[in-house]
Amino acid sequence: MFFNRPYCLFYLLTTTALSVLCPHASMAQPQSTDEILAFSRHEIDFNSKVGTPLGGFMITPGITYNAIFDDNIFLKENNLTSDFISIYKPGVAVQTNWGRHEIYAGLQASKKDYKKNNQKDSLDYGAILSGRYDITYETFIDGYVSKSQRNLNRGSEEDVDGTVPIKYDSLSSRIGFTRQLSYIQAKVAAFHDQTDRKDTLSSALTGDFLTREKNGLEGTLTYEYFPKNNLFVSLSQSNIDYNLFGGSSRNVNKSDLKYGLNFSYWEMYSGSVYFGHLRTDYSHIEQASNDPYTGFTVNWNPTRLTSVAFSMGRSYADGSISADEKVVIDNAKLVLTHQITDFVTGSVTMGAADNSYQALSGGTLRENRVYSLGTDAQYKMSDNLGFKVGYDYRKRVSDIVNEDYQSNRILFTLTYMN
Repeated sequence: MFFNRPYCLFYLLTTTALSVLCPHASMAQPQSTDEILAFSRHEIDFNSKVGTPLGGFMITPGITYNAIFDDNIFLKENNLTSDFISIYKPGVAVQTNWGRHEIYAGLQASKKDYKKNNQKDSLDYGAILSGRYDITYETFIDGYVSKSQRNLNRGSEEDVDGTVPIKYDSLSSRIGFTRQLSYIQAKVAAFHDQTDRKDTLSSALTGDFLTREKNGLEGTLTYEYFPKNNLFVSLSQSNIDYNLFGGSSRNVNKSDLKYGLNFSYWEMYSGSVYFGHLRTDYSHIEQASNDPYTGFTVNWNPTRLTSVAFSMGRSYADGSISADEKVVIDNAKLVLTHQITDFVTGSVTMGAADNSYQALSGGTLRENRVYSLGTDAQYKMSDNLGFKVGYDYRKRVSDIVNEDYQSNRILFTLTYMN
C-alpha cells in the first residue's frame, strides 16, 4: 500500500503547500446530462438560462457527445489495440419550481460505439423519480426510486480490466427523514437495491453473482459548532443476499461506523477528516472481517478564479461482479482548476491508487497500482452550449504477469442543454 512508502511524503508535502479544493455537487437544475440521474435537492436557479418553465415545472433536455481516441482499449501490456469511440448521452429532466417541496423525474441513456471493435459496444439507460416534502424549516422527508441498465467491468472503479463489460439491471429505492434543531441535525434513511445479471453466462466465473439484493438502514447525527463547521457520526447496517453462478447462495451483513469533522474558514479553506470501522459477517465464513479506514480532504481557493483539491484515504469495496473478493483501495488525488477567462477553464488532475484484491477468507489475490494524469480545457460558448478537450494517461503496475499496461486517451466533449 502506498501509504507505507516514501513517496507518500510527496503527497503530504503537496497538501501542506497547496492544500485542496473538493468540487461541490450541483444543487440546481442539471447543467449536463451526467447530472440528470443524481439524487439531490434540485433547486431552481432562476438566473440560469438552462431549462424551460412550463406552469409549475421546469423542463431541461440535453445531449452530450464524447469522441475518444484510445490507444489501448483492452488494457494490454503488449499488442495494443487502438480504436475511436463515440458516446452519445441524451437526457431530459422535469422538476417542480415550487418554493417548497419538490418532485423530480429524469431520463438518460448512454450509447457507446467502437468504430472497429463492436464487441465492446454498450447501451446504458436509466430513470429516476425523486421527491421531497418539507414539513418545517430544515425538517423534511425525501426519497427516490431508480431503474437502470448498466454495463459493469471487473475490478474497482480506478482499476478495471479490458474485457467486454457485463450487462446488469438494477432497481434502487430510498426514503429518509431529516430533522434539524438549532445546532443539531439528525438524518435516518432506509434503502433497497437489487441488481440482476442480464447477459449470457458464457463469460461467468465461479463466484460471479447473478442476483444481488441489498437492504439497509443508516443514520447520521451532526453538531454544527460554527457556521459550515460541524462534527458528525454515522452508522449504517446492511444485509446483502447473493445468488451465485453455479447455484449457491450467500448472505452478508455489514456494519459501518464513521465519524469526523467538516470545516470551512474564510471562504478560502474547507475540507473534512474522517475515521471509520467496517465489520462484515459472511454466512459461509466463521470469522468476521474487521476493517478500519480513514481519509481527509483539504480545499483551497487561493484566488477567486483558482481552486486546488486534494483527497487521500482508504476505502473498501465489494467485487463489482465477483462476490468472492473484496478490494482495499488506498487512493490519493490532486485537482488544480483555473478559470482563464470568463469562458475558458482549465484543469490538471493527478492520482495514484493501490488496489489490493483479497479473498474473503483471507489472503491477497492480486495487487495493482494505478497512476493517472489528465488535463483538459473547457470552453463555454453560451449558457446552453459548451465543449471540452482533454488528454488522459493511465499506467497500471501489477504483481500478476502480463497485467501491466499503459493507455493514452484523447477526448472531445460537446454538451448542449436547453
